[in-house]
Amino acid sequence: MSKRPPNKREQARIERMVHMGCVACAAIGMPNYHQLELHHILSAGKRMGHWYSLFLCKGHHQNQFTDAQKARLTYFERASIAGGRKLFSAVFGTERKLWEKVQFVLDLSDEWPTSKILPRRAA
Repeated sequence: MSKRPPNKREQARIERMVHMGCVACAAIGMPNYHQLELHHILSAGKRMGHWYSLFLCKGHHQNQFTDAQKARLTYFERASIAGGRKLFSAVFGTERKLWEKVQFVLDLSDEWPTSKILPRRAA
């Protein structure tokens, strides 16, 4: 998707979502509302748009944990998107599952876009 600014509906969602804090910290029972960054979920290496985004702390997003976080969190709890999506997903759940939880809490539709790629026809 383009890097256009969020529309009114997307901006309203973002403003409500910021009050939830980092979704990864919340998943391990340690609410965190500091150094939040908006993470856009990717599909085929491209941003899906502002509607498909999550707030992550700087640590879980860019692997830039504070010394206090490093002391408090285990190696696995410090998994970050930048450090590898596979480990992040194993610890916290997939980005899609986290997004669906956010949508549930915000009482918004969790409809995921269908693929534009058509399945191969059987020979």
